[in-house]
Amino acid sequence: MKDKERKSLYQDKINQLALTPDMVMNALEIDLPTLKRYISGKRYFEEDRYLAFLAFLELDRYQLGYIDPKTEKTVKTPVGLFKVSKKNNPFSRRMQIMFRYHLFKRDHKKDVFAEFGQNLFFDKTYHPPFLYKYFLIMISIMIVADYLLTSIYTLSNLLIALSIPMTLLILLYEFDQSKLNLRKILSYFFFGGLASLGLTYLIRTITGYPESLLGDITTGLVEETAKLLVVLLIFKLIPIRYAFTGLLIGFAVGAGFDVFETSDYGMFELFDSNGDIYQMQGLLIVRTLFALGIGHHFWTGILAGTLIALSKKVTFRFRTLLHPTFIIVYIGVVLAHAMWNYNPYNFLGVPITILGALVFYIFAYNLYQLMYQDRKPIEIKEEVPPLNEIEYKF
Repeated sequence: MKDKERKSLYQDKINQLALTPDMVMNALEIDLPTLKRYISGKRYFEEDRYLAFLAFLELDRYQLGYIDPKTEKTVKTPVGLFKVSKKNNPFSRRMQIMFRYHLFKRDHKKDVFAEFGQNLFFDKTYHPPFLYKYFLIMISIMIVADYLLTSIYTLSNLLIALSIPMTLLILLYEFDQSKLNLRKILSYFFFGGLASLGLTYLIRTITGYPESLLGDITTGLVEETAKLLVVLLIFKLIPIRYAFTGLLIGFAVGAGFDVFETSDYGMFELFDSNGDIYQMQGLLIVRTLFALGIGHHFWTGILAGTLIALSKKVTFRFRTLLHPTFIIVYIGVVLAHAMWNYNPYNFLGVPITILGALVFYIFAYNLYQLMYQDRKPIEIKEEVPPLNEIEYKF
C-alpha cells in the first residue's frame, strides 16, 4: 500500500467515525504535529503511539504492512553458533529431538491429509513432525517398485536424488515455528535450486575450470556464492524473525541445487556406461547416502542461518555480510566444500559424513533453541496499554 492510499484510508476512517482532530489528540495524548505526521500516510511502526493511532481508527496494522519485530536473541560469535554445552550435548538424550517420533508410528489418515492440505497452501498450523516419514516411506516404495518393475531412467534418477535431501528438508520445515507454508519452501527448493545452478554456470564463464586443489577451491567459492546470492534475494523479499527459518530457506535452496546436480551426475554416468542403468543407480545411491551429512543443503543452510542469527531486524541488511562471524563461517564452508571435492568417496568419506551431520545438528539445534526460547508473549511497556484495551477519552 502506497503512502497516498494510506492517507486516504485514514481520512476516510476519521470521517466515517465522525472524529475531530481534538478527539484524536486527546484520546492518544499527542500533539498536532504528531497527528499530522501520522495522517500523512507514512509508516511509523516503531512508535507505540502510531500503533495506538491505528487501533483508534479500527485499522488492522498487519494489512498496512506492519511486521512483528525480531525479538530472538542475536548471536555474535561462531562459538554461539557451534557451542556444545551440557544441556546441548550431541551424545546426550537431547539428540533424540530429531528422532523422537517413531518412523512407523501410525497417525490417523484423515488428520494427516487434512494437515497436509492446510500446510501446503496456508500458514503452518502444526509442530510435531509427521510428514517427513510419510514422504520417506512413499519415495522408498517408489524406488523399489521402479527397480523391480520398470527401471525407467528418468524416474529412477529423480527418485533416488530426491530421497534424502527432500526428506531432511521436510523434517526441518516441520520443526520450524514460523508461518511459512510448505508451498513456499518447495518453491525455494525448485526455483532456488535452478537459479543457483544457472548463476554457477554464469560465473564459471568468468572463472573457468582450474584443475587440482585450486579448481576445487574455485568450485567451492563459486557454488557457495551462487547459492548465497539466491538466498539473499529471498531474504530481501520476505521478513524473517528466526535464524532457524533462515537455515530452512538456505537448506531448501541448497537441497534444490544438490538434487539437480546429483541427477546431472547420474545422467553423465548413464551415458559414460553406455546406458547401464544399474551403474547409474549405484552412483546415485552412493551420493544420496553421503547426503545424510555432506552436501549443498547443509552448507547453504549453515550460511543462511548464520546471516539471520547475526541480524537484529526482520528485514535483512547487506552489511551483515561483512560481519566477522559470517566471514569466518563462509570461509569454513567454502574450504569444507573444496576439501570434499578434492578427495570424494575415499576411506575418509564415511567419517567426514558423520562429522558433517554432527556439526550441522549442533548448529541447527542451537538455532532451534533460540527460536524455541523466543516463542513467548512479548511484554508490552507499562506506559502504553495493550492496543485492544485502550480507553478512549472523549
